[in-house]
Amino acid sequence: MGYWIFHCIPRKKDNRRMNTGKYIFIIFFLSAGAILIQSCRKAPLSNGDKAVETRQADKIRVVTVYDNFDIAIVQATETKVVVEAGEHIIPIITTEISGDTLKIDNRSRMRWLRDYRRPVITVYTDTLREIFFRGSSRITTPGQLTGQKLILWVIDDYCEADLNIDYNHVFFISSRTTISDIRLKGKSVFLEMMVNNGCSVKAGQYEAMYASIITYAITDTYIGVKETIVAHLYNSGNIFVKGSPEIIEKKRFSKGDIYTGY
Repeated sequence: MGYWIFHCIPRKKDNRRMNTGKYIFIIFFLSAGAILIQSCRKAPLSNGDKAVETRQADKIRVVTVYDNFDIAIVQATETKVVVEAGEHIIPIITTEISGDTLKIDNRSRMRWLRDYRRPVITVYTDTLREIFFRGSSRITTPGQLTGQKLILWVIDDYCEADLNIDYNHVFFISSRTTISDIRLKGKSVFLEMMVNNGCSVKAGQYEAMYASIITYAITDTYIGVKETIVAHLYNSGNIFVKGSPEIIEKKRFSKGDIYTGY
């Protein structure tokens, strides 16, 4: 009985504990506000007038793109990077080169403070070997890129590519979380592709002699193949092949199928 009486007696609120919680919340709120104000002070409030900056480089074989840019890759004898953006934005666009790898990023803060426009980056290189999409950028080739081997990695969401290429061996790999739009023109002897989820590949103006395609995508893949093709389909996305190559291996694990001669 004494136990129940003891626990039924109204207890006084611990005002000290409540006050401590209030103080912690106020301190946290003021600290967050101070950090926000300081960040706003450091961030440019406008893009500034359009400016162009040329950055020299010794060698570029690999291009890794973070953030959100319009990037053009040009095959040329002179290696350099040209940045076009507002004068307040150019200093915070990084084009770091380590070995033969170019990493493009944007350290801009508080973009909601101003009208954001994609900076334009033009990369000049004699031979390109790899492209890594790690941001929602758009990459184009004003001319045609040529070489022995090209690897195209699409790792982040909402990437766009419109590439004209002529390589001996081309590899294309998209990540399992990617929703992207990839367009290919040109040709190769060998083409190996792994397409995932919502990645859309339109390469009807591209021709490979021999192709191997694995698709986990819900979107359709369009490709030109001349001699032979291997196709593994794990989702509802179809493969439409321009030309009538020999299908030397086909495996279907879902609704998707392969159609030739379109």
